Amino acid sequence: MPDDDPPAPAPATTEVLPGPDADPTPFWEREATVRRFADMPADDRTMGELGGLRGARVLDVGCAGGRNAVALAAAGLDVYALDASEAMVDETRRRLAAFVDDPTERVHHGPFEDLARYPDAHVDAVLAIGVLHIQPSIEAWRATARQIARILRPGGRLLLSHFTPNPAPGHAPPTPVPGMPHVYDDVMRHRRTLLLTPDEADAELAAVGLVPRVATVEHPMTSVTGHAITRLDGDYVRAGAPGAGGPHADPTDADGTDGPSRDAPEEGSA
Repeated sequence: MPDDDPPAPAPATTEVLPGPDADPTPFWEREATVRRFADMPADDRTMGELGGLRGARVLDVGCAGGRNAVALAAAGLDVYALDASEAMVDETRRRLAAFVDDPTERVHHGPFEDLARYPDAHVDAVLAIGVLHIQPSIEAWRATARQIARILRPGGRLLLSHFTPNPAPGHAPPTPVPGMPHVYDDVMRHRRTLLLTPDEADAELAAVGLVPRVATVEHPMTSVTGHAITRLDGDYVRAGAPGAGGPHADPTDADGTDGPSRDAPEEGSA
């Protein structure tokens, strides 16, 4: 359920939500919310990094309306997805049916804990785009990171986008919650949000065997709900195989076996 949107300058911090404020339907189950996320284009970085890996098995954690899952399936990848919103799962299944025979088996409804359903070393890549910040504590975040590392095969990749505590230009920093490391009050829609700097994210993921392929970067952006914030983008590789780690690591050959084929990127691909 990503709160993600392409970077754009926007000073407003006023909440902009689909539907009237009095709508009793949970935000992620609202038809207007589903439509907004389903209509978003696929993430450029995701498609640039993974779109050419035909046959690679990918898990989209927090798939929302399926913008990345559907685009990757259309590109020939073996796509699975997970989301805690039943409405988002229904939409992703509906759209994915154009490319696979078993969308119900591929798109699962459940929380982060449902990552336990996937076997060890099961996928070539995991997407976590603007989703892990909703974890209630750093302990829960670490448990999810361990599950992601477990289901990635050696040499597999995690593409992560995550909100940070560094304020957007012209905005005050968020307020830390006493006694709750990395948790902050009054960030975006959420009363409390888990935020990590690039260095903190790198250290937490290194502890479970996920090391940066390239430098983790940070930039200001506007969330889909209209909030000015900063976001980090990281690209991590599962250690434990020859060649794993470093800017030249590649999930297609890090374990010394033949991996999914890499097509030449189309002109303009990142």
